[in-house]
Order: sequence, then structure tokens, then C-alpha cells
Amino acid sequence: MVAAKLELREVSVTYPSGRQALREVSFSAEAGEFLLIMGPTGSGKSTLALRIMNVIPEVVRCSCGGEVILDGRDTAKQPVHELAARVQLILQNPEAQLFSLTVEDDVFFGLENLALPAEEVSSRADAALRQVGISHLRDRCTHELSGGEQQLTALACALAMQPDMLILDEPLTYLDPASREEFIGVLGRLKMRGKTILCIEHRADGLVELADRVLVLSEGRVVYHERPVVVFGHALEKELGVRVPLCTGAKSESPGRLQDPDWKGPARPGSSDELLIQMKGGGYVYEDGTRGLSAASLDVRAGEFVAVLGGNGTGKSTLAKCLTGLLDLMEGEIRYPWLGSSASDTYSVARSVGYVFQRPEVQLFCGSVREELEFGLRNYMVPKGEMARRVADVAARLHISELLSSHPQTLSRGQKRRVALASVLVLEPRVIILDEPTVGQDSLGLHGMMHLLDGLSRRGTAVMVITHDVALAARYCSRAVVMAGGTVAADGPLPEVLRDDEVLARARLGKCPLPASQGVKEGAG
Repeated sequence: MVAAKLELREVSVTYPSGRQALREVSFSAEAGEFLLIMGPTGSGKSTLALRIMNVIPEVVRCSCGGEVILDGRDTAKQPVHELAARVQLILQNPEAQLFSLTVEDDVFFGLENLALPAEEVSSRADAALRQVGISHLRDRCTHELSGGEQQLTALACALAMQPDMLILDEPLTYLDPASREEFIGVLGRLKMRGKTILCIEHRADGLVELADRVLVLSEGRVVYHERPVVVFGHALEKELGVRVPLCTGAKSESPGRLQDPDWKGPARPGSSDELLIQMKGGGYVYEDGTRGLSAASLDVRAGEFVAVLGGNGTGKSTLAKCLTGLLDLMEGEIRYPWLGSSASDTYSVARSVGYVFQRPEVQLFCGSVREELEFGLRNYMVPKGEMARRVADVAARLHISELLSSHPQTLSRGQKRRVALASVLVLEPRVIILDEPTVGQDSLGLHGMMHLLDGLSRRGTAVMVITHDVALAARYCSRAVVMAGGTVAADGPLPEVLRDDEVLARARLGKCPLPASQGVKEGAG
């Protein structure tokens, strides 16, 4: 295996909309180097990955300047399919690069396109599946996997190609804590074998120890390109909104840990007795026979801020889709007591129980952000004056006012997340369910969103957050619902649940750093 050396010389990218995503970016990554790439939402990180792979401009037509040099050759003179033989890119959204019926077929696909002998295809696929720990998923339908399982499948597809360089765009986003540790271990072994790795991440805990250097982008420019100890010596969170890894020793607003006997979770007002949703014995089975839910029961009350935790494939997203009516329970029952006679009306449930998908781009389909926010309001015939007021108010609170005329699909993933949330909030639902809200969020966007949700819950809205970021949940949420094997394995005050070692092990949550005992200040948001 030959490691790849990469050099960028004054690289610029301007999209057809006129937005300049990269501005004269220059840096190098030595052969066998692990380069950690960070920066606030919309700073050009994903554009950089696509430009290195020559997807921009060969596939995505953009105005480009500068040069990308791989081992002395200009990549502009190499078609994408030739580059892919040496460089593999795992996209932000792994589902976008999985298109076969089963996991095994997807891992086979690239190898078969190389016209390799059948024995070698099978051998490489087996090794890649074992390497990322998903051999048991080989016969599963890819479109019915959890986000984390799809992420691991995409990595297996890339590793089977045996590339010299890996470019990973937020590869840890959908992984539970245990899978995250295993994934980082895989990256460590790849580095030891001489792979050149470029890894884009917002939440870089565990990656810093692997990184030889850290590249920080802001507004399309290189701000820092130094060793981790130098880069994290700067006040990145204050300056740029970059999430500082806890292991760097940099100052953090939330240094407490699970072992702190005084930690009691965030201070919150007393819970309401108003029951909004009640599920009893909920069960759901997917078409391939995989059981998504099994005898799941829980109540959701007004004003609660609930963290839904658990490992990949444990039923968290299935639970959310059943609670919102997107999936019909096959077993058990679900009730919306406060809706009265309208409880069986999908139209009423959809307006009252808002859901922000794990991948927000799937629920964005209008020509502009403004149209996206107005879409639901028009369907519910909200008067124009009230519509304008709600759109302006929510856009300002989520800091997307300047994006109202933009096309949603041209935005960064973090911006799409805020737009999707805004399209739900304008309907003023009684219950809001967010599936992995940390995806694509820098520190400023993440905590701004969570403070906003905290404020809504304190005013009576029930908020449920599905997340693998246990430290984030502990900072804001008072209750934890832990999923394992498609059922509710634990349900109670978050501090108590997180001190139960048996539950943590069953849900693959591990021991995670948690916020200080003061929690979130009253009235935040």
C-alpha cells in the first residue's frame, strides 16, 4: 500500500447561486497523516471534501480556482472514477451512497466494478464487514438500517476498496458511544497501516489523539493549520463557535462528570400532569422481518424535556415515527388524550406533534426557505398576517432570517437542520420530537437550538430529543427514555438512569462526561 500526499494551492469554489464557499485555501496533508478538519456550520468543510475528490466541478458544477495535487498530479486531470480507486469519500449523509438492496450487495458493488475475481470480492467484503463490526448486518436491507448502521456500512464499502486515502465527512454523527469508540479504533489502526486520513467533525472527542494536525475553516478560509495542542490553545468556541473536544484540557462550560455525587441534572420546574401522548405495548415490524419496536410503553406530558437514548438500531427513530403517526403501530395502542375526538385524525396529530427527521433534507422540498416555513401554515389556512408574524419570529429565533430567500438544498447540513426545525415550530405544536439534533451543528448553533427548546418546554411544550450525545442530554434534559432491543429499557430522571451501569451497558452508552451540577439556568432560551 502506498500512502497518498495531498496539496491544495489557492483553491476557491463559488456555487451557481453566487455564494463563495472556499476562498484561496492552501494546505498540505503528508502521506500517512491524520488531518482533523473543523469549523463552524457553513464554513466550507463539505465543499472542501467534494473539491478534493473532483466531484466539484466534474459532477457538481461550480466555478473553481486553484489546484488540488495528489501525489504530484493535478486531480482536475483525473476523472472521479479514477480518483476513487485511490481516494474514498464517505459523505455526510451515508444513505446517499447506499443504493443496493442489502448491506452485502453494497459492499460488493465497488469491488465488482473493478472486475475483481469473485473470490477476492468475497474475501475483501468479509474483511471489511468484520473490521467495522457489522458482519451480522450483511443480509439486512440498507434502507431499513438505523443512521449509525448505515454509517458503518458506508465505511465498510470504502475500506473494501483498499484506498490510500480516506476522506470522512462527519463519520461519527450517527454512532452510539460504543460504536463511536469502535469506529475511532478502526481509524487508529488504519493510521498505523499508513492510510492518509482527512476527517471532518464538529464533535471531535476521541479523534484529537489521532490527529497529527488540525485544520480550522471559517467563512471559506483557513484560520488555523497546526498541531492540536496549538490549535486548541486558542478560544475556538468563543471565537468561531467550534466545539472544543473535552480531552484537550481547554476550558469548558461544563466540566463535571458522571462520578460527581452532587450532580442532580438541570434545574427545572415541576412536571405537569397533562398527558399528551400515551403508548402501551407498542410493536412494529419492518418488511424484512426486523422488529423495530417490541412492547414499548411510555407517557409524554406537557413541559417535559426528554432525552431518548440508546445504541444504533435499538428503535429510537421507529419510536419517534410511531409517536408522530408516520408509522402505524402493528401491536399495542397509542393515545393523544388532549386531542379528544380529533385524536384519530392524522391531520390534527401532524399539526400538534412536530417531528424533525434524522436527515432534515428529506423534509425540505420547497424552492426557498421562506416557502418552506410557510408550507405547513398554508395547509392549515393560517391568515397571511399571522403567517408573516410566525415566520419572521421563528426565523429570527433560529438565526436563519438571512437565509429566507435561499434554496434549502444549497445550505449546509447544520443550516438545513435549523430550517427543518423552524418549519415545525411555526405550527406551534404541543409536542416536538427531534431526531439527532446535533447533526452538523457547531457550538453556537447547537446550544442556541437547545436553549430555544428548553425555553419552549418551560412554557408547556413537550420536547423529546433523540441523541447519542449523552453529555448534551444531561445538560438540558430532566428525563431519560433508554431504548434497547426495540423496547423501553429504562425511563426516569436522567441522573438516576445514567448512574445505572447495567442500563448503560445494555444501551451501549458507556461512561460519558456530563455537565456541572448547576445545569441550565432558569428561563434559558
